[in-house]
Amino acid sequence: MSLRTIGGQVADAIVGVLRPRTNFLSDRNDIDDINANFAELDVRAGGGGIANAKLDGVTDDSAALAAALLVIGTNRAGLSITGPMLINSNLTIPSNVQLSFVGTGQIKPAANKTVTINGAIRAGAWQIFDTSNSGAVVTGSIRNPEVSVEWFGAAADNSTASGAAINNALAMGLASGIPVRLLGGTYKTQDATISLGGTSFTRPSIIGTSKKQTILDYSAAGASFIGIKIRGGSGQVTGDAVKDLTLVGHSTSIGIEFNGACGANADNVLFGANAIGIQCHNETSGSFTEFCTATRCEQSTACAKFWTYKVTSGNNSFHGSGPGGGLDNIVQCGASQTIVVHALGTGCFVYHAPCNLQVFSTAASVTVFQNDNSVAPVPLSYYGSLSIETSSARTITLGGGAGVYFIGGVRVIGMTTATGANIVAGTFLRVKTVQVHSDSSTSFTGGESGRTFNNVTDTTLVDCGMKNVHRLVDVNISFANYIKRYTLDVDYNGDGSTSTTPIIMEMTQNSSVATAAVIPRILLDGTTGLSGSPNFTGNADGTFNIVSAFTNMTATGAFSGGETQVTFTGNWTHPTGTHYLKFSNGDLRTATLTNGSAGPFNLSSALSSAATTTVASTMWPSTGVTIQVYETQMSNGLQGSGHMTF
Repeated sequence: MSLRTIGGQVADAIVGVLRPRTNFLSDRNDIDDINANFAELDVRAGGGGIANAKLDGVTDDSAALAAALLVIGTNRAGLSITGPMLINSNLTIPSNVQLSFVGTGQIKPAANKTVTINGAIRAGAWQIFDTSNSGAVVTGSIRNPEVSVEWFGAAADNSTASGAAINNALAMGLASGIPVRLLGGTYKTQDATISLGGTSFTRPSIIGTSKKQTILDYSAAGASFIGIKIRGGSGQVTGDAVKDLTLVGHSTSIGIEFNGACGANADNVLFGANAIGIQCHNETSGSFTEFCTATRCEQSTACAKFWTYKVTSGNNSFHGSGPGGGLDNIVQCGASQTIVVHALGTGCFVYHAPCNLQVFSTAASVTVFQNDNSVAPVPLSYYGSLSIETSSARTITLGGGAGVYFIGGVRVIGMTTATGANIVAGTFLRVKTVQVHSDSSTSFTGGESGRTFNNVTDTTLVDCGMKNVHRLVDVNISFANYIKRYTLDVDYNGDGSTSTTPIIMEMTQNSSVATAAVIPRILLDGTTGLSGSPNFTGNADGTFNIVSAFTNMTATGAFSGGETQVTFTGNWTHPTGTHYLKFSNGDLRTATLTNGSAGPFNLSSALSSAATTTVASTMWPSTGVTIQVYETQMSNGLQGSGHMTF
């Protein structure tokens, strides 16, 4: 290597740069002088070319690049790569060198060779790294604000297999501590699961252009494929993020899996066709998934479930991991969808987890939280906001399986029908606080699982409560001029034992909800009135039932009249007002009754079987029949009270 002066200028035979000379150098072969003054040779608009490099992708250019780096030394400089450069040795580009990729410029490591880049990269969203040789790697901690997946050969053209290329970009983002950027368009990723991390506590974010514009499509992948897997880092919040994109798979795929990770977040992600949108999975021994959340995400009707929990060989903890974290997530439940959030199998300990969901359902029946745990500690506990909207023909069950505690608001829209509310609390229990004890058990204070059932006319089944809980339960039955209260001491083992029948500790009756002089006293003792005592029973799973909480009075009467009008004479005591009369032939009529009178009453229309002379009829008030259930936990020395109306 030599330096020559030509007409007062310096010619660099290695870097191939010709620049006016500003500092006089002696005419000697002195590399130290070159290094000391190399800043003068830096081509500021794109870097200098590399002398003796063939740039044909076939000839080894390792020596030419190494020689250029030797001349540069520790000075800041730029190098231009204008064609494919085969590198057949392990080589490192230092942090003081910027690589500019122009035209067909690429770095192509030979098989099992690694090129490490620690400086800045100047390139657009096109391929600059060719790792097609077996074992070839381009890595490094680059001096850029982000990594483009196109640098490694990914393409948003709805054709190019881009999964492996995106993973190569993520490896560089991991080493550099910077995010990885996706363009608008569709990336086919069925060739490889997108993997963020391994065991590192610091992993990159993968960011699209916007939801619905950047799409990862792995619909052609095999069964149970995972679109994006964030793994490792248990025990420390990492801040990983998947943001601003759409994930499209198939009927058995999973969109995002938080696998033994902590502090990861999915933000503004749309889940298209998938079996599961997001899954928290403690897969390997000792792993746990905590503080992993979703914000502003959306499940389309093509995705079967929004969020699941699963334990294979890891810890049972999913502390703070849930479908929330500040902003609502939107869940669209199609006709075939049945569950929104699902704890799968045994041992999923979900506690202090955020939950902000807006659920819109066209399915006939949907369970918001399904808890399939079969060993303690079984309750799931969430805090946040839950909004449910559906048509009146649908049924929503808030909690199925084992218990679910919820702290926060529950909003229901479009849930009522003419015969009563079509929302079922199930094992869903709204509370004020949840505590986790040293033995991993959970308990609550301020239980507010009370539910109101309006216009109850037939046998009523009310599922309330939890396993392994001792509590007081108030059951209030009321309608016009009537209120009756039952206080129960409920203590269940929840293990299938026979001691599951609640004990009635107190039974009180108020004759009127107002002054007797204003509203007449109505006798309701099960034989001469409208309501009898409910039948309370318990189930082995820790729930209890209120059966026939409102029993309609059946009486026999005779009627006369023709096809257009019926005069009916009854033999029971009743309150004043408009009442429903249901006859044994199935006809339903209304009548305005005077308090205590046996009739006759003129009905608005004739019965369909005019030849019948005697029928049995059932009567109940037309408005205001309400059953309310209030629960207060007494176990673990905790107390609380309250109610919630759906």
